[in-house]
Amino acid sequence: MKVLVFLRVILYRLLQGCSWRTLSIFGHWEAIYGHWRKWVEMVIWEQILAEFFMRAKVKL
Repeated sequence: MKVLVFLRVILYRLLQGCSWRTLSIFGHWEAIYGHWRKWVEMVIWEQILAEFFMRAKVKL
């Protein structure tokens, strides 16, 4: 799964509040969860969120 598609799927999950299994409409939910879990363990997800918040503050 390409990174941009993956980010959109994760943002979809966050906005909809749906379960991981619901993401099977985008692909294998286990693979999506596994990829997200790796990003969390490697602190990549935290860095992405920090960048989003920083950019949002600049625009305000």
